[in-house]
Amino acid sequence: VLLSRAQLQVLRGRAPDAVGDVEAVVRSAPGRADGRACLAQVRWSLGDREGALEAVGEALKLAPEHPDAGAWRELAAELE
Repeated sequence: VLLSRAQLQVLRGRAPDAVGDVEAVVRSAPGRADGRACLAQVRWSLGDREGALEAVGEALKLAPEHPDAGAWRELAAELE
């Protein structure tokens, strides 16, 4: 629920409102690659390029074969 709410907030242009939710997901489930990818989107939306690159890199390390990994790779390339 928290991750879905955070993703919706990012899509609505309210990334600052998503920070708490996505950080809670990452803390409670550090092995969730989709949580790390969402964290990357939030950080990128907030202008934290380095933090976004770190988070998307972690997502790709956790789940390189995830169905969304292609999009995560594109984000990483855009951030580099």
